[in-house]
Amino acid sequence: MKYLLAIGDSHIPLRAKDVSPKIYEKLEEIAGNHLFDYTFFTGDVIDAPQFLDFLKLKTKLDFFRVVGNMDYYGGSRDAPIFQKLDLFIPHKLSIGLTHGAQISPRGNHDQLELLASEQDYNILISGHTHKEEITLTKNGILLLNPGSITGAWSFIASQIPSF
Repeated sequence: MKYLLAIGDSHIPLRAKDVSPKIYEKLEEIAGNHLFDYTFFTGDVIDAPQFLDFLKLKTKLDFFRVVGNMDYYGGSRDAPIFQKLDLFIPHKLSIGLTHGAQISPRGNHDQLELLASEQDYNILISGHTHKEEITLTKNGILLLNPGSITGAWSFIASQIPSF
């Protein structure tokens, strides 16, 4: 069994002061004696080195991060726009990661599915909307949005922290 963590849109310190201690506790509880095999961060981290270090310590195999639009405008451009992981468990499973700022309108399932199809992803993890969502498309592509780990404000989200 593989343990995956999808997380995103912290917006620290622009829209949120920090990640709640309750989130740290919950992640510790979920990880338990096992580390997450893979962690996927959908971008808009801004400036949260302590939280990123915590996540990396809780990740056994690989930590994936993409740049979000606020990271980019804030001058943090050290992450790619897309990341991809191919797992073989026992069949090939391709997981794609993107922030989602290039999708218009925000979070549009048809556009996300098209992007996933073009990149040959079985699963596409995206952020930007801050709205947690899991959708299986009619073509069998899983679209996953973990929401905002801090509950940071956005146009369409609830402002409740999620992952």
